[in-house]
Amino acid sequence: MIIGCFTLAGAIEGVREETFLIMGDSRGRFFATNERMLRDLLTEAAGGEERPQTLFFLGDLSFWGSAGEYAAWCRIVTRFFPPDQIYPVMGNHDGRQETFGRFFPHLPWEMVPGYGRTVYTVDRGEIRFIILNSRGHRIDEVQRAWLARMLAPPRPRHAVVLLHEPFYPTGAHLGESLDRYPAERDLAWALLDAGGVEMVFVSHEHNYSRRTIPSQTRPGKVIHQICVGSAGAPLRRTLVPDQTIAVFPASYSYAILQNEEGRLRVTVYGPGRKVLDGFAGETVAHEEYENEREDG
Repeated sequence: MIIGCFTLAGAIEGVREETFLIMGDSRGRFFATNERMLRDLLTEAAGGEERPQTLFFLGDLSFWGSAGEYAAWCRIVTRFFPPDQIYPVMGNHDGRQETFGRFFPHLPWEMVPGYGRTVYTVDRGEIRFIILNSRGHRIDEVQRAWLARMLAPPRPRHAVVLLHEPFYPTGAHLGESLDRYPAERDLAWALLDAGGVEMVFVSHEHNYSRRTIPSQTRPGKVIHQICVGSAGAPLRRTLVPDQTIAVFPASYSYAILQNEEGRLRVTVYGPGRKVLDGFAGETVAHEEYENEREDG
C-alpha cells in the first residue's frame, strides 16, 4: 500500500528562492484526476523561467478523494516536486480527512484540534502561508481563533491565506462557498483584514478570477482574492458582475508567487504560458515591519 507521496523526485537545479507554484482543482469531470491537463500545466510551470521549488495545491485533487486516486495524483506531481515540498489544501471533493492525512504525512498534525493535517502554516522566509479548511462552507470559531493567533505579531513580514472555497464567489458557486454563512464569513474576513493579509488564494469555481477588495482597517490598501480555479476540472464561465472583480477569464491556470525585495509579485498563466494576469501586493517598509514585531 502506498502511504504518502513518496515517489522519488530529484532536486530541481537552478531554483530561485522564494518562488512558489499555486494551482487547484485537478479533478476529472466525473471521476479521478484530469491527468493530462495537470501534467501539461506542471510541465509548463516547472520549465518556465521562475522555476518554482514548492507547490501549494488548492484542493479537489481528484473527484472522489479515494486512496487510489490520491496515489495516482502523487505519482504525477512528485515527478516535478519533492514530496515534502507539496502542500495541499482540502477541498470538497477530497474524501475523508484521514485519507488526505495519510498521503501527506509531512504536513503538521493537529495544529487545530480535530482538523488533522488539513489546517496548518508554512513559514518560508518572509512569508507565512496559512492553510484553512473550508469544508461545510464555513471557517468555524475554532479555526478563527487559531487564525487570529497565526496573524498576531511577531510573524513573518507577509501573510498569505490559502483555502478551497472563496470568501466571495464570482458566480459558479454562489451560495456554495463561504457566502453560504455570511456572518461567519465576515468574521473570518475581518481577521484577515486586521491581520494584514495581502492575498487569499482559492479555487472551487473552475476558472480564473481576481477580486480587489478594499481594506477596512488599512486606508488605501486592498486584499486580493485570487481564484486559481482549474488545473483540469471542467471550466465554468458563470459570472455575476461586481466592481471588485478585476480579472475573469474562464481558463485553466496556475500562479507563480515570488518575493522580490520585500514585495509579493504574482504572475498567472494559462495553457501555453499565456499570461492571464500580473499584480503585486503592498510593500511593507522595513521600519514598519520591525515596529510591528516589537509591539507584539
